[in-house]
Amino acid sequence: MRRRRYLATGGSLVATLADGREAIERERSVRDVRTDDHDDGDGDGDGSDVEVRILETNAPVRGGSLLEAAVEVENVGPTRARPGIEFSYEGEYRWTIRTTVEAGESKTIDPIRFRTYPVESDDEVTVGAAVENGGDADERTAVVLAVDPLHPDRTRPDRHLSVRPETSLLFEVLDVERYGGRSQWFVDREHAGASMGPWYGAYYEREGADFWRTSFESPGTHEVAVAVLEDEDEIRRATWSVEVAETGVEPPSIEAIRPDEESLEVSRGEPTELQLDVAHPDGLLDRVVWWLGHADVVLDVTPVSGTTDTATYELESSCHRCPIIVWVVAENGSVASASPWVIDGVDDAPDAELGVTITETNDPVDAGEVLEVSARVENRTDGAITRDAELIVGHDPTLVDRASVTVGGGETETVDLEFETAVVRRTQTFPARVEIGEAADERTVEVIGTGDVGPSVTITGTNSPVRTGEVLEVTAELENPHSSTLTREVQLVVGHDPEVVETRTVTLEPGATETVILEFETALVEHDQEFPVRVETEGDADEVPVFVYVEAPPMLVRILDTNDPVATGDVLEVTAEVENVARSTATRDVDLVVGHDPTLVDTETVTVGGGETRTVVLEFETALVRRTQTFPARVESGDDAAVRDVEVIGTEDLEVDVTITGSNDPVDAGEWLSVTAVVENASDVAVTGEFEFVVGHDPTVEDGATVRLGPGGTTTLEMGFRTAIVENDQTFPVRVESALASDERTVEVRGTDGA
Repeated sequence: MRRRRYLATGGSLVATLADGREAIERERSVRDVRTDDHDDGDGDGDGSDVEVRILETNAPVRGGSLLEAAVEVENVGPTRARPGIEFSYEGEYRWTIRTTVEAGESKTIDPIRFRTYPVESDDEVTVGAAVENGGDADERTAVVLAVDPLHPDRTRPDRHLSVRPETSLLFEVLDVERYGGRSQWFVDREHAGASMGPWYGAYYEREGADFWRTSFESPGTHEVAVAVLEDEDEIRRATWSVEVAETGVEPPSIEAIRPDEESLEVSRGEPTELQLDVAHPDGLLDRVVWWLGHADVVLDVTPVSGTTDTATYELESSCHRCPIIVWVVAENGSVASASPWVIDGVDDAPDAELGVTITETNDPVDAGEVLEVSARVENRTDGAITRDAELIVGHDPTLVDRASVTVGGGETETVDLEFETAVVRRTQTFPARVEIGEAADERTVEVIGTGDVGPSVTITGTNSPVRTGEVLEVTAELENPHSSTLTREVQLVVGHDPEVVETRTVTLEPGATETVILEFETALVEHDQEFPVRVETEGDADEVPVFVYVEAPPMLVRILDTNDPVATGDVLEVTAEVENVARSTATRDVDLVVGHDPTLVDTETVTVGGGETRTVVLEFETALVRRTQTFPARVESGDDAAVRDVEVIGTEDLEVDVTITGSNDPVDAGEWLSVTAVVENASDVAVTGEFEFVVGHDPTVEDGATVRLGPGGTTTLEMGFRTAIVENDQTFPVRVESALASDERTVEVRGTDGA
């Protein structure tokens, strides 16, 4: 099953797994797509009798797009072989795919994808495939076509920069047509990633721009480039030359913050003024970007200028435990970033006569429908009060409804407010805020874009495989997750050249589900065939492969179980059953393919006797992701496959805490400084975390430990390092951190002068 959802981002349900994995591992010199060797002890060959050929590529391609290659692996030896095929691009190793090939047979790996560089003139690149350990190899030259430049007015900063080492730089493409990974970024000609994710989306909503942040440690001249997809056919390019030297331009700095306490106590309906004193030695101050962390929202962009300036923002959004993050951006793109405040408390206005609490909304609602918000108003005085209750919506707050309400002394009343949402294609979430007098309450609501309006579709089964000429049945479950009744056409679409073979009209009440069986009579064919069937309706579709046989059915695959949900970074296990419905023994590869952009991640070769079954367990180490993701896991063997949606819990949805509980400071210079930290997993799933002990104002990793905790589990870490011999007393921060959680403490080292 390959599910296609038409979402607000204009892309797939989650970021492509392969791209997400590359983004996590791009600092590594090797990225193994498949390296585990499930040797079953049947005497696989070592690959010396394996030949590899690049059959074709999709060249010529435009620079910045994907170059695809099909590779054939042939086993010319007398025994089965399981070679690792190493792929290279421009002579540099990229990854290895391991696969099993029977004696005298061949297998095609297709497609193998490489992201090309946005060249300014036509160029040639080489792609290579080689059997590991010096085996057979092949190479193919491909043409990469030039792309036209972006106008300088559409990029920030200037194209030629001079900065100091480790300066963070912000590169931007302005006036991007729409959000959704349309900007691919390259650093020193290596693909770095795409402008895709919550922060990129929030920045696009505010500025209409895609961005990329990077820094350079080593002096010298570096290059940053971007390939921008302008429409379906046109790609444009921009490049920046960055000279990194100790004499380069300094980045901006934050000189002071007000309030000067990290913890913020805010009152609903009463803005809290935040101020930053910022500076740049060369007078290049440009703007301050204010972010609301956890919510992934750009609160404001404040212009600044000159050598010193003060940026002010009146905080009105209330988000308990959310950090306020600021980027101070200079004209040359250099950035100073910090998280000066955290919202630790959200209260009503100090002397508010009224209190207000949003009790209910009817969201999510379809685009163009009416959003209804109910709020309870409490009178905290002895006398009756009449006030206007206002409904304010959006990240750029807009008053959309107002109603007068009278509340007797010590009593409560309910007020209902509403507004007609705009017709938008992309699903949107935004704050809905009710204000009355000095009191306010806020809730995040969702409007389902027209691209997503419709029932969800899940194919729950087919009677595949069927003999040629017989009727194929496809069973699908339709669910209406929306608040209104839906009447939609449901179509059964079959074939590689899609054809609608049956149409059904279905009406679903809010929250209702309905099972439909769609069917068609297969054609009489001479050879076994596999092809896709798809059940689709407005806003959603689901697709599975089916098999039509002439003489005998293929080996069948069923998914028995998975260990999902799993925490991000953990191993996903898929247990599958393979059934040989023929009389003779058969040997097949069983592959695990994951993601909306399917990626092969594990393979096991099994031998199954006639009429027997065999159980296999396939694994995949999930990528580190912030947000929880659902994607298809597909087990396939030969001509049959089974699919199940699995869930990976992102770091922001895991309840993992680390607390530094003690340290042996103060210690004398040169002595061992240690800290004790308790890690607690309050999540419903097991977690694995790589915790680091980070020391100093110029943070340095001094120690580390791997922790695995079951649900509700705790453990204690002891970490430390040998302090430097210094003359003067020093205090500095130490931090125990991972992608899951962190904690920090200030420690003291006594210098030798005080001895």
